[in-house]
Amino acid sequence: LRQFGSVLLGVTPEDLELEMLVNHILVNSEDATQRANEFVIDYVEKNEEKVSLYQQITLFKVAFRHVGIELGRHVLGAINQLESLVWQPKKLVRQHELRNEKNTNYEQLKSKWGLLIKHLTACLDNMVLFR
Repeated sequence: LRQFGSVLLGVTPEDLELEMLVNHILVNSEDATQRANEFVIDYVEKNEEKVSLYQQITLFKVAFRHVGIELGRHVLGAINQLESLVWQPKKLVRQHELRNEKNTNYEQLKSKWGLLIKHLTACLDNMVLFR
């Protein structure tokens, strides 16, 4: 909200107070909604390559709703389309890569499992001897 509010009110993010932003939104709700739509569209265009874009847009939606701004249907539709056509497939690819990496690590550990058991057994035997 700080980022959006600073753009909306023309102040630096450090000078923005939530109460000031909420009051402005209450008085100028139609303008604030239009500016929020533009803000989200602009943010998506500037940050389309970021992996965390979906999470950030979700946070914007929740924050806007919290201060009484509902994004327009065209923006929500575009976000849903991006989610199904871009973000979800990227997420599935990342999950698949992580699963493959995990399986590779497991296979490497599995081949050394016997040595690990022997080493731990020897350590336990030494602990018993020193009691």
